[in-house]
Amino acid sequence: MRIMIAVLLSSLSMWAQLPQAAWEGEVDGRVEITIRGDRMDTREISGPLSNVKYRVYDALPAGQVQVRLQVQQGRGSVRIAQQPSSSNNYATVIAVDDTQAGRAMYAFQLFWDASLSGSAPAANSSGGTGGRRYKIVDDRNPSANSNAPYSSNTSPSSPIANPSSSGGGDYLRWTGTVDDEVLVECRQRECTPLVQRGGSVVRDRVEYTRALPTQDVRVNLTDTQGRGEIRLIEGPSSRNNFTTRVKIRDTQGGGGDYAFVLRWVTPAEVERRSAEPGMRWTGRVDGKIRVIVEGSRTILETLAGAPVTDERAIFDRTVPMYEGLNPTVTKRRGRGRVELVEYPSRRNNYRIVFTIEDDKGGSDSYEIEVGW
Repeated sequence: MRIMIAVLLSSLSMWAQLPQAAWEGEVDGRVEITIRGDRMDTREISGPLSNVKYRVYDALPAGQVQVRLQVQQGRGSVRIAQQPSSSNNYATVIAVDDTQAGRAMYAFQLFWDASLSGSAPAANSSGGTGGRRYKIVDDRNPSANSNAPYSSNTSPSSPIANPSSSGGGDYLRWTGTVDDEVLVECRQRECTPLVQRGGSVVRDRVEYTRALPTQDVRVNLTDTQGRGEIRLIEGPSSRNNFTTRVKIRDTQGGGGDYAFVLRWVTPAEVERRSAEPGMRWTGRVDGKIRVIVEGSRTILETLAGAPVTDERAIFDRTVPMYEGLNPTVTKRRGRGRVELVEYPSRRNNYRIVFTIEDDKGGSDSYEIEVGW
């Protein structure tokens, strides 16, 4: 009886406590989510992953703390595979297994003793703790980004697992607390907030995979978070000493927490990536088919004629989830016509689509090389 009461009290305590981290995403297979410090990385083990969103409210301490898991949504298995220890560099690993057909939404929260990290949750503008500042957001499909606070019912895009693992080319992320209006100037590895009106910017931070290039590139503003307005004012060029400028306007009283990500792909990288073979498709075609290349899988649609036989797809690497690619489709074998009909974009979930049309009698063997 005492054990049951202790378990009940522990459960009630966890429900009353604010979470230290939260994650949601659509899973069709198995994924592993690793949290270390203030970073949370998602890795696909099998099957596709989409609509990922997460928050890290308090950094995971670099010590042996006990992490607790509260599952909010999911039809399969969600469990803590590893607790923090010196052997795994004080990381927590969550394993999500979805064994049923099709994808399903999963959501969970994590709890630990945040006082051991040496940092307390940030208060909101009214002085309470309900508006705690989140640390990081990763959306693998930035077009569906939402500025709303975290909710297990939202359908964000999702980054990114984290941005570096989810594609999108190189990126730079800025976070900070803004009171009124500020212009954030980013150049190479630094971002300088210039206050236009209101109070000083506090708790600003920059994270990046590579310095912003000192050449003319197209920079995209993605993964914006905050209660006010975030706009890309100017991209890098030789005229402005390769500076990217982002304006943030917070019209509510007190400071508000903001975050944005700058992504880019240099022309040299686009050319290099488009010239590299990424996958090879083979099969016997009798009629017309559409082949959809998404991530590290292919989807086949028969438009006319007989079904495809002897189909096989061999991937050298995964199709990245960002725009700016210049894919190529090269016919190595086959008598019919091959045509690239869709380029990867946010609108088509970053797919490469090509058609094969064989209008002669009987089937023929085809070998198609797709590069990006």
